[in-house]
Amino acid sequence: MGHYTGQDVELPSAQLQLLEGFYLRLNFDRACRDMPAVQYVALAQRRTGCQGAGDRYVYVDTDGALLACPFCRTPRGSALEGRLDDSLRALGTLGCPAEEVSRGG
Repeated sequence: MGHYTGQDVELPSAQLQLLEGFYLRLNFDRACRDMPAVQYVALAQRRTGCQGAGDRYVYVDTDGALLACPFCRTPRGSALEGRLDDSLRALGTLGCPAEEVSRGG
């Protein structure tokens, strides 16, 4: 999508491991309990699929568009216009297009 369409932008394994270690340390190491929690959405997506998809959460961009997750670029409604229930139902029914791409769909 955008300027990076068709380009290999996946981080190397060593960098992914570094990010995962940072996430685990800040969230689960007792020595870091006074530090802010870190959310690593891509880790959860790689392990179990999209955590959003209108099921557990939705992503609202700066224009008020409702998207399944931060990686999805297909709006399924608006937080500012129309019926929110209809938009949430569409998100839940249609799922996350970014998840299909990440799985080769």
